[in-house]
Amino acid sequence: MTTLQIKNLTFINNIMHEYIQDNLKVSALVFNIDCQQASVILIKSQLSGNMVFNSTNSLIMIKGKSLIMSDCQFFNNSIFDYSIIQPHILLGFSDQDQIYLEDIQKMFQIKSSFENAQFIMEELKIKNCKFQNSQGSYGGAFQVIAQNYCNIQLINLSFKNVMTAFQEENEQGGSLFIDSSASQSLNLTIRDYQC
Repeated sequence: MTTLQIKNLTFINNIMHEYIQDNLKVSALVFNIDCQQASVILIKSQLSGNMVFNSTNSLIMIKGKSLIMSDCQFFNNSIFDYSIIQPHILLGFSDQDQIYLEDIQKMFQIKSSFENAQFIMEELKIKNCKFQNSQGSYGGAFQVIAQNYCNIQLINLSFKNVMTAFQEENEQGGSLFIDSSASQSLNLTIRDYQC
């Protein structure tokens, strides 16, 4: 079995903007790992101030056999911050035009389905992680799609100001969203969970 170890990563103020959303392509801002027989280990990493615009994709997409995520922090992701995008955009307005922040927010919409991450796994262990100030349609922090005989352990997790905006018809609230419709069984352990 292949093992991928990702350690001590820092991703701050990164931007992904899709001009035309293509749901046939799977993408993610930080990384997109599709190794269905791999064991992935993500340790001591921080993602902060990252934004995905005009797309339902997220920061991280991992599809694998198992994932261990430990001591990671996700702060202020997909929260609109004009100061981050301003140096990278040319709006094309004249000096006489009055532009309001609301107008810019309409052009650069944040509509992530599974904000920080989507995990498609048989075995998942997330421990000692913090999620603060994020939103998504299927879990404000992350989404799990359980596969086969799935075992999920969520230990010592902290969620603060994590939300679902309920702006669309098909949204599922909560800090996290677990979809077990594709699994044969699900063994779920949640311990030391702070909201």
